[in-house]
Amino acid sequence: MVKSMVDRFAGDLVVDFCVDEYEASRLSACGYCGSTVSITRDHVIPSSWARESRSYRDGDTIRCCRECNSVLSDIALFSVESRANYLISEYIRRYDAAIRTPNWSDEELAELDYSLRAKVESARFEKEFIMRRLSHLTQVVGSGDAINVRQ
Repeated sequence: MVKSMVDRFAGDLVVDFCVDEYEASRLSACGYCGSTVSITRDHVIPSSWARESRSYRDGDTIRCCRECNSVLSDIALFSVESRANYLISEYIRRYDAAIRTPNWSDEELAELDYSLRAKVESARFEKEFIMRRLSHLTQVVGSGDAINVRQ
Protein backbone atom coordinates (compact mmCIF):
# COMPACT_ATOMS: atom_id res chain seq x y z
CA MET A 1 0.00 0.00 0.00
CA VAL A 2 2.84 2.41 0.82
CA LYS A 3 4.48 1.53 -2.46
CA SER A 4 1.32 2.15 -4.49
CA MET A 5 0.68 5.49 -2.77
CA VAL A 6 4.24 6.66 -3.35
CA ASP A 7 4.22 5.43 -6.96
CA ARG A 8 1.57 8.02 -7.75
CA PHE A 9 3.74 10.88 -6.47
CA ALA A 10 7.35 9.93 -7.21
CA GLY A 11 9.74 7.63 -8.99
CA ASP A 12 11.13 4.23 -8.01
CA LEU A 13 14.12 5.70 -6.16
CA VAL A 14 11.82 7.38 -3.64
CA VAL A 15 9.72 4.22 -3.35
CA ASP A 16 12.82 2.16 -2.52
CA PHE A 17 13.86 4.73 0.08
CA CYS A 18 10.39 4.68 1.70
CA VAL A 19 10.28 0.88 1.83
CA ASP A 20 13.80 0.74 3.30
CA GLU A 21 12.87 3.42 5.84
CA TYR A 22 9.79 1.40 6.82
CA GLU A 23 11.88 -1.75 7.24
CA ALA A 24 14.41 0.13 9.40
CA SER A 25 11.66 1.46 11.66
CA ARG A 26 10.09 -1.99 11.97
CA LEU A 27 13.43 -3.52 12.89
CA SER A 28 14.11 -0.82 15.47
CA ALA A 29 10.84 -1.45 17.35
CA CYS A 30 10.60 -3.40 20.58
CA GLY A 31 10.06 -7.07 19.81
CA TYR A 32 7.66 -7.31 22.75
CA CYS A 33 5.45 -4.19 22.83
CA GLY A 34 6.25 -2.53 19.49
CA SER A 35 7.45 0.75 21.03
CA THR A 36 10.13 2.64 19.12
CA VAL A 37 11.36 4.61 22.15
CA SER A 38 14.76 3.86 23.78
CA ILE A 39 15.51 0.58 22.02
CA THR A 40 18.02 -1.74 23.70
CA ARG A 41 18.45 -5.52 23.65
CA ASP A 42 16.94 -8.10 25.98
CA HIS A 43 18.68 -11.39 26.60
CA VAL A 44 15.88 -13.92 26.16
CA ILE A 45 17.77 -16.21 28.47
CA PRO A 46 18.91 -13.65 31.05
CA SER A 47 22.67 -13.31 31.41
CA SER A 48 22.40 -14.20 35.08
CA TRP A 49 20.88 -17.57 34.10
CA ALA A 50 23.09 -18.38 31.11
CA ARG A 51 25.91 -20.90 31.46
CA GLU A 52 28.26 -18.91 29.29
CA SER A 53 29.17 -15.26 29.38
CA ARG A 54 26.86 -12.58 28.02
CA SER A 55 26.17 -13.16 24.33
CA TYR A 56 24.89 -10.76 21.71
CA ARG A 57 24.52 -13.34 18.91
CA ASP A 58 21.36 -13.42 16.82
CA GLY A 59 18.81 -15.51 18.63
CA ASP A 60 20.21 -14.79 22.09
CA THR A 61 18.78 -11.27 22.18
CA ILE A 62 15.70 -9.47 20.96
CA ARG A 63 15.27 -5.75 20.28
CA CYS A 64 13.54 -4.37 23.31
CA CYS A 65 12.50 -0.98 24.69
CA ARG A 66 14.09 0.14 27.94
CA GLU A 67 10.84 -0.27 29.91
CA CYS A 68 10.24 -3.87 28.82
CA ASN A 69 13.89 -4.70 29.47
CA SER A 70 13.72 -3.16 32.93
CA VAL A 71 10.47 -4.95 33.85
CA LEU A 72 11.85 -8.29 32.65
CA SER A 73 15.20 -7.82 34.40
CA ASP A 74 16.59 -11.28 35.20
CA ILE A 75 13.25 -13.03 35.66
CA ALA A 76 13.45 -16.77 34.95
CA LEU A 77 11.38 -16.93 31.77
CA PHE A 78 13.22 -18.43 28.83
CA SER A 79 11.07 -17.82 25.74
CA VAL A 80 9.91 -14.68 23.99
CA GLU A 81 6.27 -15.74 24.38
CA SER A 82 6.50 -16.37 28.14
CA ARG A 83 8.35 -13.08 28.65
CA ALA A 84 5.68 -11.23 26.62
CA ASN A 85 2.95 -12.90 28.66
CA TYR A 86 4.65 -11.72 31.86
CA LEU A 87 4.85 -8.18 30.46
CA ILE A 88 1.11 -8.21 29.75
CA SER A 89 0.28 -9.00 33.37
CA GLU A 90 2.80 -6.45 34.67
CA TYR A 91 1.59 -3.67 32.38
CA ILE A 92 -2.06 -4.34 33.23
CA ARG A 93 -1.13 -4.05 36.90
CA ARG A 94 1.14 -1.04 36.41
CA TYR A 95 -1.19 0.94 34.15
CA ASP A 96 -4.53 -0.11 35.66
CA ALA A 97 -5.71 3.47 36.24
CA ALA A 98 -4.83 4.56 32.71
CA ILE A 99 -6.51 1.49 31.19
CA ARG A 100 -9.70 2.23 33.13
CA THR A 101 -9.78 5.85 31.92
CA PRO A 102 -13.25 6.46 30.48
CA ASN A 103 -13.64 7.10 26.78
CA TRP A 104 -14.66 10.67 25.99
CA SER A 105 -16.41 11.62 22.78
CA ASP A 106 -15.26 14.66 20.82
CA GLU A 107 -18.52 16.39 21.74
CA GLU A 108 -17.87 15.85 25.45
CA LEU A 109 -14.30 17.12 25.09
CA ALA A 110 -15.52 20.26 23.32
CA GLU A 111 -17.59 21.17 26.39
CA LEU A 112 -14.55 21.23 28.70
CA ASP A 113 -12.35 24.23 29.39
CA TYR A 114 -8.83 24.23 27.94
CA SER A 115 -6.86 22.90 30.92
CA LEU A 116 -9.29 20.10 31.77
CA ARG A 117 -9.58 19.13 28.09
CA ALA A 118 -5.76 18.99 27.86
CA LYS A 119 -5.62 16.63 30.87
CA VAL A 120 -8.35 14.38 29.48
CA GLU A 121 -6.70 14.28 26.04
CA SER A 122 -3.35 13.45 27.65
CA ALA A 123 -4.97 10.58 29.57
CA ARG A 124 -6.66 9.40 26.36
CA PHE A 125 -3.32 9.43 24.53
CA GLU A 126 -1.66 7.47 27.35
CA LYS A 127 -4.46 4.90 27.30
CA GLU A 128 -4.23 4.49 23.51
CA PHE A 129 -0.44 4.08 23.71
CA ILE A 130 -0.73 1.44 26.45
CA MET A 131 -3.49 -0.40 24.61
CA ARG A 132 -1.37 -0.50 21.41
CA ARG A 133 1.51 -1.94 23.42
CA LEU A 134 -0.75 -4.55 25.05
CA SER A 135 -2.19 -5.46 21.65
CA HIS A 136 1.31 -5.98 20.26
CA LEU A 137 2.27 -8.08 23.29
CA THR A 138 -0.83 -10.21 22.77
CA GLN A 139 0.20 -10.82 19.15
CA VAL A 140 3.69 -11.87 20.29
CA VAL A 141 2.21 -14.32 22.81
CA GLY A 142 -0.04 -15.80 20.12
CA SER A 143 2.70 -15.97 17.50
CA GLY A 144 4.21 -19.19 18.82
CA ASP A 145 7.38 -19.79 16.85
CA ALA A 146 7.19 -16.61 14.76
CA ILE A 147 10.28 -15.32 16.56
CA ASN A 148 13.04 -17.92 16.58
CA VAL A 149 15.21 -17.95 19.67
CA ARG A 150 18.30 -20.13 19.89
CA GLN A 151 18.23 -22.24 23.05
